[in-house]
Amino acid sequence: MMISEAEYQRALDLLPAFQVASKEYRVPVHILMGIASRESRMGLALDNEGKGDFGHGHSLMQIDDRSHGKWLRENDWRDPFVAIGYGAKVLRDSINYARLKGVTDEAACGIAGYNCGPARAVRGLLDYGDPDHYTTGKDYSRDVLTRAKWYLERLENEAEKERHIEGLRRMEPLPPESL
Repeated sequence: MMISEAEYQRALDLLPAFQVASKEYRVPVHILMGIASRESRMGLALDNEGKGDFGHGHSLMQIDDRSHGKWLRENDWRDPFVAIGYGAKVLRDSINYARLKGVTDEAACGIAGYNCGPARAVRGLLDYGDPDHYTTGKDYSRDVLTRAKWYLERLENEAEKERHIEGLRRMEPLPPESL
């Protein structure tokens, strides 16, 4: 897995939208970024209309018109705040479904459910020991979690860098005689 500098910069540009969705749906920012990375490379892999998956996936979160057509018709899916928010809701619903079914790894099952549907992710786990059994590439949750870890590490480094720069800004200048 290789995340380009352009994709990372796009993620940073979209960080406020990820943060709003994260807070509203109690899903970590880096997990949402991992999904957006897998689905569309933060939107960089979409066509000029903001679509992928042969025209069925909409926005950087690839909301599928075959499952979410009504929502797509009634909402501004091109707005990153709206699209990321809805993607976070879909993920939260999938995690909650896994929890209700008593799944031990509800995060992985919920992430897999984002791709193949919550019931199929649970079925894959129960029947085959793998929530990714029915996902695209049979590796969706593992790939998203790998990407999410990458984003988490970079975001932590960015935050540390910002704290360091802010600390330098707050430092009192030394008097010329002490230099």
